[in-house]
Amino acid sequence: MEIEDDIHLETETGLVTWNLQGAIYYGDSHFTARFWENGDTCWFHDGMTTQQRCVNEGHVQPSMRITAGSRRVHLCIYIREHD
Repeated sequence: MEIEDDIHLETETGLVTWNLQGAIYYGDSHFTARFWENGDTCWFHDGMTTQQRCVNEGHVQPSMRITAGSRRVHLCIYIREHD
């Protein structure tokens, strides 16, 4: 599986770019999430272990897009890039 950093969509008003900002992972009947800050810093959240806070995992690594421990990505979150 390959997850794109950016998605480019042609619309009636021109080309629109969406940037990858996070992912939700699922496995063992449990969800976790990662969020990317400025495209290079990764924050991890697991309500069972991190409670109400996110943990800084450092620089984004390619494998972080696909898995979080034994959990696999089930949803990617993209945010529209503004002009």
